[in-house]
Amino acid sequence: MHESAGPQPAPYRVAVIGDLRLDVRTAVPASLAEVREDVYALSPVRMVLAGTAVSMARAATRHFEAVHALVKTGDDPSTDHILRTLENEPGVTWCIRQQRGLPNGYVVVLRDGTDSPGAGRRTLVASSPAPVEELSAADVEAFRGAIEAADVLFVDGYPLLFPRSRHAVFHALATAARAGTPVCFDVVPHDIEARLPSDLLNRVMARCQVVMSSARTVARLRGLPAPTPYELPHTRELAAHLAGFGTGEPAVWILRFGDGDMEEAALCQAGEVRCVYRTGYSQCAERTGFGDKVAAAELAALLENGRTRSRRPAA
Repeated sequence: MHESAGPQPAPYRVAVIGDLRLDVRTAVPASLAEVREDVYALSPVRMVLAGTAVSMARAATRHFEAVHALVKTGDDPSTDHILRTLENEPGVTWCIRQQRGLPNGYVVVLRDGTDSPGAGRRTLVASSPAPVEELSAADVEAFRGAIEAADVLFVDGYPLLFPRSRHAVFHALATAARAGTPVCFDVVPHDIEARLPSDLLNRVMARCQVVMSSARTVARLRGLPAPTPYELPHTRELAAHLAGFGTGEPAVWILRFGDGDMEEAALCQAGEVRCVYRTGYSQCAERTGFGDKVAAAELAALLENGRTRSRRPAA
């Protein structure tokens, strides 16, 4: 008897727009919260091709039949390595746009590797300028076919942080709206409310059918208390404040809360928490990219259950 090959991806198509970075990752045998002087440590160091678009696209291949991703590379000695790595990524069709004369994006990821209360906490330093900052409407136009053919477009908040790429995101949202393609917005970075005005973020979310976020982030955006830990009663109160968000308000909010603002998730509609489930975050040994793995599974489930429907007119 042959062993089962496992569940097959659902017959849906997702288009992903986000960042591409080379991560330099390590953990230090010291509590970052207690560092008061220079630290010299010997620890494994890895360089990994990552970034929000790459991480989400990889995760989506387990759940979607077709995955298309728009990424932007730079122009430095790492470019050939990046292109070779993307060519070998199974299951993803890449729309690769290169920014000549600009280095690729890099991130230094330093994780607290101790057993202290802050264990696992990360410090991230992202290089700037980086190619994602130059994402343009012309780049989105090159990706138009993927957006129009997708069952859902997935975007995140990092390109919103820069004027040119912000314009590109709004162009992508308009393209999706004309095609009737639903949009899922991942509200990152988690302190985005301190980086962008709330009216801009509200305009983005009002154009999306699904919003995924740390519950505490959305609470701060709505001017509500955001205690730690953020628990289910807080999330129920927050969900009630999301009713009447505005014209074209998101049909579904997925709010993360609990340990690490990730252990539990609540699916909210029409101002109510409709279901709550655990993500498995606290039991996960490798947490890098964990949020994208959960998001990809959630998005496919929403499509499967009909909670995110295409607004394309009937033929």
